[in-house]
Amino acid sequence: MREEAVFPDLHGPYLEPKWVIQTASGAHVEIMDEWPHRMQLLRTFRKHLPGFDAAAAKKGLKASRRGVGYRMLNEVAPSRSMREPRRRWFSDDDFDLVVWFSDSGSIAGFELCYDKSHAERALIWSSSGGYGHFRVDTGERTPLKNLTPILVADGALAKDRVIAGFLEVSKNLDPAIRSFVIARLQEYPSGRD
Repeated sequence: MREEAVFPDLHGPYLEPKWVIQTASGAHVEIMDEWPHRMQLLRTFRKHLPGFDAAAAKKGLKASRRGVGYRMLNEVAPSRSMREPRRRWFSDDDFDLVVWFSDSGSIAGFELCYDKSHAERALIWSSSGGYGHFRVDTGERTPLKNLTPILVADGALAKDRVIAGFLEVSKNLDPAIRSFVIARLQEYPSGRD
């Protein structure tokens, strides 16, 4: 089962996907869904999921790292904390998009995480706070220790590259959400640190 963990932050909550795998003995194994943990995740799947094709999974991960293959944002099962507005979360191997909505149903803000497989960054926009651009510091050097990731200030946004990547993976998104995020990306001030 893939689920999300919500972490509070100075700039609003953010999501960290994790896998919860139930073994044949009934024990649960939790693994954070981050690139440093992908091989551990594959080993756990191979050990506990009958018929799991590890060779195909490794091939897919290698292709994804090279930017090859089919990538598309897919909606993650919704969940909602009582302390936050309604949201929708979309994810693929390299992007996460979380969109928060106001009580009236309009988009109140979003967090677009990109380069998840390399050096993850997050662009945050909200109607009340404007833009923020951050690097995600996972705080982790080993899959045996899951420290809480934090957002730290980052340099300029590679705007054209992020827009091109988002256009590629967002073709199946709700058109209103897709066009809204694209417009905010295009409006992001050039040269902003």
